[in-house]
Amino acid sequence: MLMFKDFQPAVLKAPGFLSAGAYEDLAGVVRTADQWLKENGVRPLNVETLMIPSQGAGVSGSPVTSISRDFNVTWMQVVRVWYETK
Repeated sequence: MLMFKDFQPAVLKAPGFLSAGAYEDLAGVVRTADQWLKENGVRPLNVETLMIPSQGAGVSGSPVTSISRDFNVTWMQVVRVWYETK
């Protein structure tokens, strides 16, 4: 079966009312994905990075805010690993 697993940047410092948060950089996310691959004996079929909209509270990520005509959207970059199970 074809499967995927997403890895999000960890929150290093939670954002406050007047301060931005601090997040793990992409290299750290890649290290986390690599560690998961090794620990689980998974051989990846493909690895990609995606920019996805943040889902709000509880979702970590390096925020990049874009402003459209009607609202702000906060995006985060994640690493997606595609693999196959038997």
